[in-house]
Amino acid sequence: MTAIPPEDEPRVISQWSIDTLYVHLSRIVEDLDKRLQIALKSVEQTAAAAQSSSERATTKAEIAMEKRFDGVNEFRQTLGDQAGRLISRAEVEARMVASDKETTGLASRLDRIEAASLGKQDNEKSRRDNTGLWIAVGAMIAAFLAAAIAGIGLFAALYHKV
Repeated sequence: MTAIPPEDEPRVISQWSIDTLYVHLSRIVEDLDKRLQIALKSVEQTAAAAQSSSERATTKAEIAMEKRFDGVNEFRQTLGDQAGRLISRAEVEARMVASDKETTGLASRLDRIEAASLGKQDNEKSRRDNTGLWIAVGAMIAAFLAAAIAGIGLFAALYHKV
């Protein structure tokens, strides 16, 4: 294509006509259309490749997430199993109440045993004290009798001499 000459230069008549201009512009449009088609195919291929890569990445991410959730689910299952084996609060409280009753019963029983033991000790002490008292009473009676016999003997000796 030739440039438009400046105004001061003489004009040269060109070989261009409307038909030749039409053909020329049609070829340029066809050329641009071919380039556009090539660029569009390239974009489509790039988009397809990007979509494929995106799908593969998404699949990998989903697999990784499933594996991670498998670990989490396994952990949850372990916690659930452990919780199932643990004793419940109500059961602990029931056992504590039963243990407290049993402890109270044992303490009461121990108190009775100690009281009985102390009672036996008191009985034995009382028996010993009573035995000692009876021995003292017997000794006093024996001493009184001995004094009485001695007094009678002395009285008889004094009054029988006559």
